Order: sequence, then C-alpha cells, then structure tokens
Amino acid sequence: MMLFKCPFPKRNLKLALPNSGSTMIFDYLNSIILILKPMGIRNIIYFILCCLGTVSCEPDNSTVMAPQVVLMGDVNGYIYPGVLATLRWTNNLNAVHGDDISDAELWLLKDGTRLLKLPWVEKSSTFKGYYTDYQPTVGHTYRLEAHIPNHPVVWVETKIPEPVPFEVVGIYPMNGKDWPQLVLQIAFTDPVGEENFYRLDARSMQHDFYQEMPPRDPIFDRYGMPFDKTAKRSFFEFSDKSIEGQRYVVDCYFSINSFNPILPDTFSVCIDFKMLSKSYYWFSRTTHLQSLQLTDPFSEPVQVYSDAVNGLGTFQSYTSVTDTVLCRRQPDGQWTIDR
Repeated sequence: MMLFKCPFPKRNLKLALPNSGSTMIFDYLNSIILILKPMGIRNIIYFILCCLGTVSCEPDNSTVMAPQVVLMGDVNGYIYPGVLATLRWTNNLNAVHGDDISDAELWLLKDGTRLLKLPWVEKSSTFKGYYTDYQPTVGHTYRLEAHIPNHPVVWVETKIPEPVPFEVVGIYPMNGKDWPQLVLQIAFTDPVGEENFYRLDARSMQHDFYQEMPPRDPIFDRYGMPFDKTAKRSFFEFSDKSIEGQRYVVDCYFSINSFNPILPDTFSVCIDFKMLSKSYYWFSRTTHLQSLQLTDPFSEPVQVYSDAVNGLGTFQSYTSVTDTVLCRRQPDGQWTIDR
C-alpha cells in the first residue's frame, strides 16, 4: 500500500492506494474527482498522474521466445586450420552463449554430396565443438547440416572464394599532422560479374606502424567497416560495390607510432589480402555496426546477419594471398620497393 498526501493547501487528505490492480484505480479516481472538483481541472489532472504512477505492472511473459538452434561454421580458422562448427541452443539473454549441443550429427557436404561427419572434440576449455582438419578447396560450395533429435535439419552454406592477386605498385612519404606517414599503394583487379568482398591487412614486423583510421581511400566504408587498430596490426574490410570489374589502386596511409617518430631507412611490410565469403563479410559488418549502435541510444537497431535454414548462424570462409616487401629509402630521399 502507498499513502498519498494531497499537495493542495488546507486539504491534507491521505488516501490508501493499492500498489497493483489497475482495474480498481478508476473506482478511487471517480470518488476523488468529486472531492477535488472545486480545485479546478489542472489539479485533477496532476492528482490522476500521481495516482497512475503508483500502479505496478506485471511482467509480460508473452515476449519470451522459444529456444532456437545456432550453427556457426568457420573454414581455415586462425588457430586450428580446417572446418570448425559450434552448435548451441539460444536463451533469452544471449543467442550465442547458450547450452552446447554435443549429441547431434553434423555432416559436411561438398557441392551437395556428403563428404564426412564432424566429430565433437574438446581441445581445451575455450575450444570445443565439431571439428575436422579437412581442407576445403576454392571454388566449391560447402554445407554444414546439423541433425538434432526432434528438430528440423539446420544447415548453412559457404562458397570458398577464388584468390585475387595483388601487387605493391608504389610508396611515397608524406608529413602527417603529428608524426611521419608513408602511403603504400596496393593494386588488384576485381573479377568481373561477381560480388566480391575483401580484407586488407598490412603490418610492419619491426616498427609500430598502423593504418590511419578513418582511412582516406573512398573504397573503405568508414561507418560500417570493421577494423582492428593495435600495435603492428590493422585491417580493413570492403566490398567491390564501387569498383566492379575494375583495376583499383588502394592507398594505405601508415603512421609510425613511437616516442621517437623517425622513419627508418629500411623496414619490411607484410601484406595479407583476403577474399571473404558473403557470409563472412556481412556477419563481420553487422556485428561491428551493432557494437557501434550500443553507444548511441537513439540509433536504429541492427539485425546481425544470419543465413541459416531452420535456425540462426552463418558458415564463413576466406582465401588469402600474402606477400612481404622491403621498403628502402634511397640517398635522394625517394622510396623503393624490394622483394
């Protein structure tokens, strides 16, 4: 129960109102309005609002969702190359970190034909799931099928993208705002008639170089683009939407991050140019956008990408082309590229 003290002069009327039961509140209000009627409509409205604020609402259990199956697959992972898949039930708090499903039959198919069944393994407390060291080949479509008792078959697919070669075509220095910068020019030709997605990862092994964020090259979508800017490492992901079938030269701006920001005369840069599957790109992009949305309460909700049938999840893959180049400053101050 709650005691309400009337705020009006010379009318210290105390009323006992229930904390719940919204159907009874109007009976109280009808009698109170007769008492407050001489005080005017403004005071009546104020009093009604105060009373409504004391009504408690029962939780709406109709929004509780039935558990769903989440199937996440990855080809050529960083730690264990091969095919890794996790299979879980969702819960109402988190769709990814639910209970593991370890008793399912998980099949790997190649171009529609069953290839092998993935066993459940637990290599460590942080690595457990369905795993095989089988190496998928480029240009083929692979499917993961999860057969779970009393549940429709859940499946996801990915096509291993063809590699796209690149070359370093130029390097030149420029004066940054706070420290020296180098511009590394990387050229590649986008395949015609295909929807392609890329990830460019360039880093120096000897010095703390990092790519500028946000990047200046217009090919990068600076708002929806995942990136990782840490010492000696940064990458950017982008699509061929604006360069379909063209030869394109990417300008990568590097800054040296050091207490003594002086460009060395010689240093090497390792370049990793990945071709991403559609599921890899869109899952990475939407999860990044969702993380940005969490800091802005007025932004529109972001739906994380999922292409699983009869469940949630994706099957992600990529191929890589790597190269290491030696950047050397000549006596005349010009820079050259050696391999």
